[in-house]
Amino acid sequence: MIASGGTGPEWFGTVRGRAGILLQPAMLAYVTGGYAYGRFQDRFNFNVVQAPGTGPTVLATNTRHNDSGWVAGAGLEYKLDSRWSVKAEYQYLALQNNDALTSVIIFNNGNHGHFSSALDINGIHTVQIGLNYALMAR
Repeated sequence: MIASGGTGPEWFGTVRGRAGILLQPAMLAYVTGGYAYGRFQDRFNFNVVQAPGTGPTVLATNTRHNDSGWVAGAGLEYKLDSRWSVKAEYQYLALQNNDALTSVIIFNNGNHGHFSSALDINGIHTVQIGLNYALMAR
């Protein structure tokens, strides 16, 4: 039996607050944290090689699930002038997927096999670089 698959986010987002300190008049170091959410897709393919002269049995699963959890990170923001700033930020999102379970039983000429896999999303690491514009001068 040959098995392949994977899981990955279709989309995700966060609702966060941030707090920081000025390292110098134009540079802010901050931490950020809050709520994270997203939608994931799990894809698995199973190709069972049968006896010579018969075709393979191919099974596939494709599931989607919404997950939620927490996010934490840190960053630096540098003020270029009264309205513009640049930032670099790291975030870690920890999303839980309710331990989705995929099980497949294959029957083949009186023989059978069992494949079972538990999925647990550990997290997503992101790095963002941004350019910010303030509507009101600071």
